Parts: sequence; structure tokens; C-alpha cells
Amino acid sequence: MFKEKYPPKIHVSFYPYTYVRVMAMKGKLYKKQDYNKILKMQGNEIAKYIEEGEYKDDINELAKEYEGYELVEQALYTNFIRSIQKLERISSKELKYLLHVYLKKFGVYNLKTIIRAKAVNQQRAETEKMLLPIGVISKEKLLNLFEEESIAKIQPTKAVV
Repeated sequence: MFKEKYPPKIHVSFYPYTYVRVMAMKGKLYKKQDYNKILKMQGNEIAKYIEEGEYKDDINELAKEYEGYELVEQALYTNFIRSIQKLERISSKELKYLLHVYLKKFGVYNLKTIIRAKAVNQQRAETEKMLLPIGVISKEKLLNLFEEESIAKIQPTKAVV
């Protein structure tokens, strides 16, 4: 996928625009005292609390399908995905390479989700909700793996190619 030669070290000082944008995004994260307060709340209270901040649109949209802790989790993932997509848009080739390497772990998460769903004979619709639409493997390819007859026939290399 990435055929260019990259320097052995990539310094953020080479990319001041991206660095400043990331620092602005970091400034919007919850502080330690907010986190401690959240730990004492129930799912619906957490949803209400984060709705007052950066997650308002996500909470309002997802509240039709989810509630409680599930709503909070989905809102956090949705916001995270949007942030990663924003970083991809504003990043240079080298930084996109770093993002690609970072996102591989979500491909592994999705593959594990598919395998677990097959192991317990979970429905496709339920499994599809659990997949994160981020990473190096597309959702369509992951769902094609889900259609395999058994876990033994799932070959992750088919999904990555």
C-alpha cells in the first residue's frame, strides 16, 4: 500500500499544521477531574454529561437505537472515527502512514469480533453493529468473512488484499 521510502524517524516538528490541529483536539479531551466524576455515574447520566460537550450530535443521533452504556460507547466510537478521518484529511503521506499502522489494531479487533460471532452463532445484523468502520479492512470484506461456513475457513489474508 505504501511504497515510498520514509525517514527512520518522523518528527511532528516537520508537520506544524497537523501538530497544532492535534493539540487543539487534545485540548477538548476531558480532564482528570471530569473522568473521576464520570466514574461515579450510571450509563444514562454519562450520556447526558457528554452530550453537553463535544458529543451532542453523536448522542442525539444514536439515542434512537441505543441507551445507557451502549449509547455512550457508540457515541465515543463515532466521534473517534470522525476524528481519525479528519486527521487523515489534513495529514501528509508520512503521517497517513503512521495512522495506517495505528489503525491496524482495529482491523484485528474487527476480525476477533467476526470470529467470536461465528463461534456463538450470532446473527449478522448484531455482528454488523459491533464492527468498527475504521481500520485497514473494509466493513464489506469483514462481512464477507462472516459469511464463511465455519471459523476454520475464515482467512484474514483474503480481507486485507
